[in-house]
Parts: sequence; structure tokens; C-alpha cells
Amino acid sequence: MNSLSQSTGVSEASSHRVIQILLVEDEAFDAKLIKRAALNAKITNPIVHVESGEAALSHLDKTKGTEQRPNLILLDLQLPGISGHDVLRRIKANPDTATIPTVILTSSTQRVDIDAAYIEGAAAYIAKPVGLEGSISIAEAIQSFWISLTYYSEPPGD
Repeated sequence: MNSLSQSTGVSEASSHRVIQILLVEDEAFDAKLIKRAALNAKITNPIVHVESGEAALSHLDKTKGTEQRPNLILLDLQLPGISGHDVLRRIKANPDTATIPTVILTSSTQRVDIDAAYIEGAAAYIAKPVGLEGSISIAEAIQSFWISLTYYSEPPGD
């Protein structure tokens, strides 16, 4: 066991597991831009893209207890059907998904959306940039913090 493992109680194997990312984005152009920016930022983690709140909740249910369960969720607020706010509330209300960090990645910079997202349990709130360059900057920030530095809880039952 290395010194990090001894001081934190986290084994080396669990600290180096593959981080699964769930991208919840209804706009195909934005999803493609985010994925391209992720590649440019050298994010090699699996990114599963779903286009609606319903699909996100279904994916979380389907991957419960599996290696495909997301460790990080990137969530747009403006979604067809179930809104991003409703998805966030449901994620945080469910003991099986409550510990998954959910980063809001949306075009809204309205104070009411920002405040509500944090009250509902968002781990961070990021306004979508315009263009590839801004998207790469955000992807690099996600890479350096959420992928390289962050430890994730294990799903219940693991």
C-alpha cells in the first residue's frame, strides 16, 4: 500500500479505476462539440451520451451495480420532457445515485437556475461556452479536477 492509500484508506486499485461519464444533452451539435473538446483535452474516459432526462434516469437504473454506472454526470438543464432540474432532484433523492457528482453544463446563466441547481445538489455549475476553444478549456478543467484529482464513492452494494 502506498502512502496515499495508507493515509486515506483508499486502495491504489480503486483510485485508478476508469471513470464513466454520462453526458445528458439534447442538442446533437452541443454533444458533438463536448465530445470533440474532450478528445482534444485528452479525456479518454468512456462518455455515454443520452438526449433526454428520461434516458438519463433509465441509464442510471440500467447500470445500477455495474462497471458501466457513471461516476460523473454532465447535465444540461434545458431538456425535452423531464427537465434537468427534475433529473438532478431525482438523482440526489435516490440513495443509489445520490453520491454521483453531477455537474451542470448548460447555456443558462440565470441566477434562479444557478441557485436552484446548487440547492438541488449540483456539484458545479458551468455555462456552456461558444465554440470549440471554450469547450476545450472546460474539458481541460474537467480533466484536471473531476478526472485526475477527484475520488469517487463506490456504488451501494459494491
